[in-house]
Amino acid sequence: MGSREAPPNSSPMKGPDTPSASASSVAKDALLEQVVTQFVGDVWKPAKKHIRYFLEPETHVRNLEKSADDLKYAMDIVQGEIQLGERQGKRPRTQVLRWIDSAQSLRDESDRIKNEYEARRKHAFGYSWNFTFNYSISSAATKKLIDIDEIKRRTPQNDSIFSLLPPAGKELPLPPNIVGQNKYLDEIIGYIEQGTTGIIGICGMGGSGKTTLLKQINNIFSRAAETHDFDHVIYVEVGQQQNLSMVQRDIASQLGLTLGKDESPASRSASLYNFLKESKFLLLLDDLWGTLDLEKVGIPQGSRQIGPRNRQLMIITTRLQEICHCMTGHAQIILLERLELNEAWSLFEANAGARVSNNAQIRDYAESIVKRCGGLPLALKIVGKAMASKDSEHEWKHAVKLLEQSQFDKVPGAEVDLYSVLYISYDHLPDERTKQCFLLFLLRRGTISVVTRIIDLWMGHGLLDEDDDTRNSYLRGHSVVGCLKRACLLEEEPLREKYLRMHDCIRDLALWIVQTKQGGGPHKKWLLSDRQNL
Repeated sequence: MGSREAPPNSSPMKGPDTPSASASSVAKDALLEQVVTQFVGDVWKPAKKHIRYFLEPETHVRNLEKSADDLKYAMDIVQGEIQLGERQGKRPRTQVLRWIDSAQSLRDESDRIKNEYEARRKHAFGYSWNFTFNYSISSAATKKLIDIDEIKRRTPQNDSIFSLLPPAGKELPLPPNIVGQNKYLDEIIGYIEQGTTGIIGICGMGGSGKTTLLKQINNIFSRAAETHDFDHVIYVEVGQQQNLSMVQRDIASQLGLTLGKDESPASRSASLYNFLKESKFLLLLDDLWGTLDLEKVGIPQGSRQIGPRNRQLMIITTRLQEICHCMTGHAQIILLERLELNEAWSLFEANAGARVSNNAQIRDYAESIVKRCGGLPLALKIVGKAMASKDSEHEWKHAVKLLEQSQFDKVPGAEVDLYSVLYISYDHLPDERTKQCFLLFLLRRGTISVVTRIIDLWMGHGLLDEDDDTRNSYLRGHSVVGCLKRACLLEEEPLREKYLRMHDCIRDLALWIVQTKQGGGPHKKWLLSDRQNL
């Protein structure tokens, strides 16, 4: 039989391996792969990362520690280049110094995270079973690791480290540990760059860090000659006993001007005005207690332009906001708030030493002291220094009891509990003679004194005369000065060598001690005058 041919219009049946079925299978596989990929990317990988936060805190902390060590190595190289260049008369660029400050801040935060983890791990016998803590410390370490990796990518190279232009002002010494001020610094620099105000006021209670912040601004723009921001950066400490002639002479001195001794205030004002009217300047006035007549001083005002071209600016620090408003109608006010608890702890630990974190018993007392300091940098610094040499639990317990029993907060006009925490530093001075020398500083007019004159004062009251040798008495006097400086009860005058100054808050503390304790020891009779006339 012959085979039967298929009808001409018919088509063969489609089996499972036909091209159409194969294409459908490929499409399904592609869709499934896309779903799996999206699930892994959007769900599983983030979930896995967070699960590791709970289970592997040590891995995250060690990764951060390694990256921080690499950052330290990069910092050492840059700082070594700077030291070598400074010997050759070169000046580092502002951006490089700010990079170093930022890098150091990240390293400090890294150390804090590591110390917090180590303290908890020791307490938990080698491993922390507190998964909430594990997650928190892992998350913090990861975020800080990202910041460190970013700043390492911006490490300055040799050809970008130095500027050959002269400085616009004189740099001032700063305390070694500064915390909680970067946000204010960035805000103020932003206002300066925008030029949207003629005056910036930094306000806050005594001991909140106003002067430290102003000095940082001074240093940044004093060495910023390569940006041509200002021709002159002028820093003047005004103080409670405002003296127009002294302010004028301080400004003239930093401008390289000579004012005649017999020159009238109006003549001095004209000299300053004519020098500054065409200049780009940043005037920094520290510690204002009353309005300052800028016209009488000789500071140009009428030609100021509000806007990016404004290069005649002034920044003041004061405890009183109304002073900013009274001096100009374009004041931008920065209010310094108390430090956050973690910032306060970092500053206290930096001054008191690592034992406050490593010793569980001491840490409990230290945390109580930090809370009582109320986030005030001055209090944290001074009390931390006072407790730095205290090793026993009993000494720390005694310090906490002093704070709990203190009545300083009941003193009229006292700023919260500031005196109560500052008193610890006085109480821990080594002997009664040193305490008396500290209190006798009140007999000097104002808050500044030449070192030799204050030693003469102590000698005149018989506090240093253990024998007839005057040279030995002076040596003892310098030893007392060193002790009071280490306790942060006296400090060096930043613009004048061989001068001592007493912070206003410390002066108020000394006055309170004299009024309530009569100075103690053999010199109990004091006659107090109004502080403005001392």
